Amino acid sequence: MISTGLPELSSEKDLQFLRETLVMDLSEDKALEHFQRKFDEALKNRWNTTFQWAIHNNNRNN
Repeated sequence: MISTGLPELSSEKDLQFLRETLVMDLSEDKALEHFQRKFDEALKNRWNTTFQWAIHNNNRNN
């Protein structure tokens, strides 16, 4: 077990996932490009998320 102070990060596998998610192997400029693409993708697909939440809320209320 790794002591990180966060229960969600208790193994080497957890830390590796975090490293990959934060693209720590890229330069700062490349990482910025990566996250800008991710944000653009999220904005492009926001209607889908909104629709899914609407369906979820409708089903929950019925």
